[in-house]
Amino acid sequence: MDIYAKFTPVPKQFRITLMFEDQIIDSFDVNFGQRVSNIAVSSFINPQKPAGEENAWFAGWFLDKAFDLNASNYIITENTTLYARWY
Repeated sequence: MDIYAKFTPVPKQFRITLMFEDQIIDSFDVNFGQRVSNIAVSSFINPQKPAGEENAWFAGWFLDKAFDLNASNYIITENTTLYARWY
């Protein structure tokens, strides 16, 4: 009996889209398996404060609009949208 394996190649890069409210802030490619906390893109590291919100502070990136799923330890395995949380 012969057994054969079939492998499907995994894409090497995925698209990250950064959102605030319903506006796209930025989008860029990252490598498969990269942890969100290791992204080194300026719009991700230092997002601009929302217009008219000079006293707002950035609370982080989240995987959902309800801000329930913090993205800090998320590992990129697909195209992903991250949502900015401001207070």
